[in-house]
Amino acid sequence: MPAAGVTLRTRRLIFYSVVIIVAIAAGYASTRGLSFALPTRETPTTWQQMGVQVASEATRLLTTLASALLGALGLLLGNKFVGGGRPRHLWSAFACAIGAGVSLYYGYVVHMHLLGMIGYQAFDPTSPIFLDPSHYQFYALLIATVFLVDFAFYNLGQDERT
Repeated sequence: MPAAGVTLRTRRLIFYSVVIIVAIAAGYASTRGLSFALPTRETPTTWQQMGVQVASEATRLLTTLASALLGALGLLLGNKFVGGGRPRHLWSAFACAIGAGVSLYYGYVVHMHLLGMIGYQAFDPTSPIFLDPSHYQFYALLIATVFLVDFAFYNLGQDERT
């Protein structure tokens, strides 16, 4: 039953308005801030090549883990609803999905920064433009994992307690 004075249509309109505003803000933020050094056209050193490879692999691994986390969450939610029960801790599942989505987004940001650095042949693994999104990606995945464990613990153990 909808809240007093708020219809389902109004809630959906508010939700999609917020989604559009967030998408516009993310697009605006991603077009600003990509400022690298001018291209040097020198051959990258072996250390720079190894740094790009390590950064690329770390980003790929974290992106794979975030995708697997979303798959596990979907499996847990799907099994719960097929069994007829409604999860009690649905808020932690929602927080897990948000954290995994944020981790995937920052994985994309790191990937784009790596491509920019490769294009300009100016890879600096200590640059804040690269390092900050890498940290955000990792910590968002860590937080999402905590919420998934919370959701799984309370919802899988729910059958034995009731």
